[in-house]
Amino acid sequence: MLFYVGTVTNQSFTVLFRECGNYYILFLKGLLKNMNST
Repeated sequence: MLFYVGTVTNQSFTVLFRECGNYYILFLKGLLKNMNST
């Protein structure tokens, strides 16, 4: 049971981390685009 809960939380953390990573990359790309346009 404890192992199951650990696996589920681990998966949600992985998904959360992936989502945050995608937003971070988008943010960096936007930042670079703004710097290039000026």
